[in-house]
Parts: sequence; C-alpha cells; structure tokens
Amino acid sequence: MATTNFKGQPVKLIGEFIQVGKVAPDFELVKTDLSSFSLKDLNGKNVILNMKYEYYPKRRTEQERRELNEQILRLLQSEACEQAGVTDEDIFNRYTGDGGLHGLRRSDYENYNAFSAAKKELENGQFFTPPPLCEMIVSALRLSDTDLAADLTCGMGNFFNFLPNENTAYGCEVDPNACAVARKLYPQAHIVQGDMRDYEPQTHFDFVLGNPPFHLRWIMPDATVMTSHQYYCLKAAKLLKQAWTK
Repeated sequence: MATTNFKGQPVKLIGEFIQVGKVAPDFELVKTDLSSFSLKDLNGKNVILNMKYEYYPKRRTEQERRELNEQILRLLQSEACEQAGVTDEDIFNRYTGDGGLHGLRRSDYENYNAFSAAKKELENGQFFTPPPLCEMIVSALRLSDTDLAADLTCGMGNFFNFLPNENTAYGCEVDPNACAVARKLYPQAHIVQGDMRDYEPQTHFDFVLGNPPFHLRWIMPDATVMTSHQYYCLKAAKLLKQAWTK
C-alpha cells in the first residue's frame, strides 16, 4: 500500500505506485465534450505530460514564513527533502521568499520614502507572483508546447508551473535561494542564477512574462538612471523573436 499527499495531508492508496520502466495500466476518462478517452488511444504517439503543482493558499505569520523558508533551504542544501518527507508540492506551497520579511518598523524612519528605500535594499524588490495570477496570465496567452517562454526575474518559478512544456521555459533569478528552489521544482527548465542585466540567453523568445522588481533605481553604463521595471520591459522587447527579426 502506497502513501501520497493530498492537499497537504497523507493519504493511503490501494496498491502501489507504477515503477519507472513498467507499463501503466489502461484507464478511461470523460472529456469536456462528454466523449471518452483512454490511455490506449495514445499508443504509438508522442505524449507530453504537464503535471503542475496544486496550490493551497494559507495565511502564515512572518515567523512561520521565516522558519519554513529556512527549513526548505536547509533541506535543499543537504539534498534531504525526500528523506524528510517534503515533496516538491510542499516546497511550492511553503517557500515564500524574502518579500515582507524585512523586519523593519516604519516608526524608526524619518519618512516613508526612507522606510521604503530600506525595505528595497533588504528585499531587492522580491515578491513572488501568486500562482492563481500566474495561471490566469498563462491561460490568456494560450501558449503552445513549442513556444519559448522566459521570465527574466523568475523568483521560485511560479509562472513555469502553468506553462504547457517545462523544456521550453527559460528563467533568470538574482537571488541564489529562490533560484535553487526554482531549479528543484522545474529541473527541465533552463534557469540561470544572475542579474537580468547580465542575462544573455543564446536564443530569442515567443513570450516574455514575469513580475519584475519595481522602483529599484539602477545606474546604466551611460550614467543614466532607470527604474528596474522600465529596464525589464526594454530587455524583454530585445529578447522577443518579433523584435529581433525586424
């Protein structure tokens, strides 16, 4: 008898999981048009399975978030997630990054601008896009499984969860912790750790999507000042196939 997780709770199953290399038993499903579909209908065909993580929103205190973040990063570093019973879906639902964990108090600063600047210094503009919003955006774009899609500040990779093909996903993330989480969750995606200003992939993309850091002030090589979200848009345009071919 096998055990798995459903909505964060352990569930015992009748029978055992199918082992790698074994033939999966046939099954039948009813499609949205009420026609039937079975596994044997795919015999002799190439199949891409898109198995996304389920999202279970839960409100947590700052201290709870810190403890979960630290636990996950510690397990990733020691490659002990499986031994600790922590699944990839657990990581997807528990890791929340640095956003909101600055530990600063508004009353300690002369004005809000000073307080905001201090927060940005600590958080580096990091706030992960909520999975339901990522799903809505990706659904609206109607990507095919051959479209190349990039997120130039991918964080833990929430957009990748809803793409039709993980192999055609590209990401860049400056925070090594968030990058490590993204690589764990999406091992087939092309994810690099670094600053998007230095990101030079050897390809161009059909889509660039993401949630860039906002209102960080960056000094460009020509000594001009540009906000991080302005830079993101310009970089995205440069990396799109349509812009490249004109």
